[in-house]
Amino acid sequence: MPSHTPETLTAAQRAERLRLSGHDAGPSTTQEASMSTDTKPAPAKAAAKPDRNEKYREQARAALALPPLRNATEGLDPRSDMDMSFSLLSVDDVEPYEHNPRTQPNPLYDEIKASIQADGITNAITVTRRPGQERYTTYGGGNTRLMIAKELFKAGDQRFARLHVIVKAWAGHARTIAAHLAENKMRGDISFWENAQGVNTFKAELEKERGKPLTAGELNAELKTMGLGFGLKVLQNFAFAVEFLSPIGPWLRATEVNTVVRPLVGALHQLADRLGRRVEVQQAIQETLRSHADSMAVQAAAMRGQQTGHEEKATPPTLDVPLLVQDLNATVATLLKLDAQAIPAMISALESDARISAETLRQVKVAPPAAAPMPILHQPPLAGMLAPVPAARAPAPSSAPTRPAAQPSVPAYVPNLPAPAPDSSLLMAESPNADLQGLVLEHLSNLNDVVPLQDILCAVQTMPFGYLADLPEQDIAHVGGQALPEAQVVLRAALWKVLAALSGQYDRRITATITATITDVNASRWTQAVARGPQGFEEACLEAATVQVQSLDGQPAIALPDLYQVLATPDVGLSLTRLMAVMERIRLNHPERFLPGWEPLF
Repeated sequence: MPSHTPETLTAAQRAERLRLSGHDAGPSTTQEASMSTDTKPAPAKAAAKPDRNEKYREQARAALALPPLRNATEGLDPRSDMDMSFSLLSVDDVEPYEHNPRTQPNPLYDEIKASIQADGITNAITVTRRPGQERYTTYGGGNTRLMIAKELFKAGDQRFARLHVIVKAWAGHARTIAAHLAENKMRGDISFWENAQGVNTFKAELEKERGKPLTAGELNAELKTMGLGFGLKVLQNFAFAVEFLSPIGPWLRATEVNTVVRPLVGALHQLADRLGRRVEVQQAIQETLRSHADSMAVQAAAMRGQQTGHEEKATPPTLDVPLLVQDLNATVATLLKLDAQAIPAMISALESDARISAETLRQVKVAPPAAAPMPILHQPPLAGMLAPVPAARAPAPSSAPTRPAAQPSVPAYVPNLPAPAPDSSLLMAESPNADLQGLVLEHLSNLNDVVPLQDILCAVQTMPFGYLADLPEQDIAHVGGQALPEAQVVLRAALWKVLAALSGQYDRRITATITATITDVNASRWTQAVARGPQGFEEACLEAATVQVQSLDGQPAIALPDLYQVLATPDVGLSLTRLMAVMERIRLNHPERFLPGWEPLF
């Protein structure tokens, strides 16, 4: 039996087997030799018999086919930067970022320059470069250091010809803006307006990159991922300020925008919209804002012109918000032919009923003054300090000449004095026709019987409750040159905090009315301290040893032990409670004496 192994097969047999297994080995030489031209199959006949294994041969060819070789660096820009790499660049190859949110000069520029001049740039500047650009820009801060380096190099200091920098790969304008915002926010030296503009630019650039608008919630979420947790309320204030308050933007403060300016301007827009005059009112509001902005710019320029390089920088001018509110109401009232004093009432009516008609809204009038207004103190402002009230009330005045009263002695405080039995007459409500402001002074006099306050309490007609808690004449531990017992010093300091808070003098609008009604001769120590700015005010408080400035906005803080101290002390707690009850009656019966909202001193 013949062998069927490949070694014993003929060439023709091996070729046939390869053909049947799907491998096209081509015709064998034996076949070619034995075949003549006449015996070759006709093309038509061969086409009539297609190879049934053609499909499998095609699959085999595809399986054996290899992809063409590719360049591993294809598509890469040879000029692109590696992220977080270090480089040495010419100072002329780096420029400030065009969308840097911070627009105002760094107030510490001179100090930073002196430090860089002495030690060089110890904190390397981070830079980035947009694709196709030759020069780099700052990334996440560093603009002040770059400006100083350019200034020193221009002055001939060759140390700053080249800068050691950290290079960030370009990630788009939105992320670069966010990096600058985060850096300035961390340092705490960026204003409300700069933040507002920066967030607005960030939003615009991010919308370009994504090709769709962002909602407030989406914007807040994006900023959070970049370490900027402003919150929805703040972002809304930013957007409103950029859209409607841009003329006075550089002088806006966050608290004023949130509590006064935005609520008023927004309400005026709604009022004008209801009356069919929104466009005209918006234009008139912008003109009023530009007028105030021009005034602020003049003040700032005058202040810069008065400064020299050797004196301490003065506090920049602040926006007069009460005057702005008054001017806005007057502008809108004139345009709409309304009574300016009726504008707040109309706004209140619109807020109470969003569907109120324009006709009904125009019929809103100013409430007439009370028939029997609260008596105002007859003492000239700050002229009469409260003296200790004797145990027995003074008799009625007679025609006999009187002599000036002798300087009263400082009443002693006995910590263990037993509490008196409650007098039912003291706990009963006063008559509706009582002299409420006179009752305020009476309760203050009762407090003065226990704790000496004659160098602190002043009668001021323009104050909501008729008094001001001034800074002590000497300090909190002395009255009339006499030292007080330690326990009484603690109580006096705590009571000063409480009375000052109740009087309304922490509202800068009320303090401004005090300043406007007194002369330089008898100006209060409180208004003088406020006029010195936040740092001067803090120094004045510390000098008087009255209170330490503890809160974030520069206002003296009342601690819980202070409240416990005054309420738990015999006579003091009772008099203070009755005083607060009278104050509440004044607030309810005479709302015209109080301003809406609250504005901090600084």
